[in-house]
Amino acid sequence: MPRDTFLNLPEEKRKRITDTLLRHFAYRPYNEVNLDEIARDCGIAKGSLYQYFTNKGEIYLYAVEEAFRRSLTLLTGLDFQKISLFDYCELSFESSLEFFLKEQDAYFLLERAFFYNDSPFREEILNRYTEKTQKILLDLVVQNQKAGYIRQDIDAEFIALYLEAVSLSFKRYLIEKIRKEGKKILEVPREELKKFQEDILKLLNEGMRGSAAPVGSKKEGLSTL
Repeated sequence: MPRDTFLNLPEEKRKRITDTLLRHFAYRPYNEVNLDEIARDCGIAKGSLYQYFTNKGEIYLYAVEEAFRRSLTLLTGLDFQKISLFDYCELSFESSLEFFLKEQDAYFLLERAFFYNDSPFREEILNRYTEKTQKILLDLVVQNQKAGYIRQDIDAEFIALYLEAVSLSFKRYLIEKIRKEGKKILEVPREELKKFQEDILKLLNEGMRGSAAPVGSKKEGLSTL
């Protein structure tokens, strides 16, 4: 956490420093980020950074925390007592696109923090923030089960864990797919991202069983877990 000397700064100066941190950590591996350059771009002495934070690791984790906080602000207006889980999934995808368009530095920092292997804090970050999102999902699942929107014969915590894992895996898949195609996410048409979202929602809503799939039996020669 930043020290009180940072938290007590005027809002404009605190935001300028925070935005600079997001920009520097978003596009380069952690070990290549230079605190001298950060201080220069912030318009402060390097020593001031150590008055605000204990070390580089704390500066980085603060930047990730701020990026995550900004990503959640687009969902704060939702009424979780009335919204269905499926509506939430759709709106969360849409908010991710909106977040990307409005907060690109924060978006790319979270992408790097979660999916790249160049941060010494990757596991800590994954554990910290999946725990937060799982809490949001678990509360929503419980509410939806009570309302009869989703089935009640499966443990709510398991459903929340499943949704979190699916969301993370699909985001990783999308990012890797775009990268293998030699593109940047900025170059991907919004319609393509929307189609990707619609396919995920279709799987959640309808499952993946086809009309020809056997019901209540196993095909010979196949085994299941």
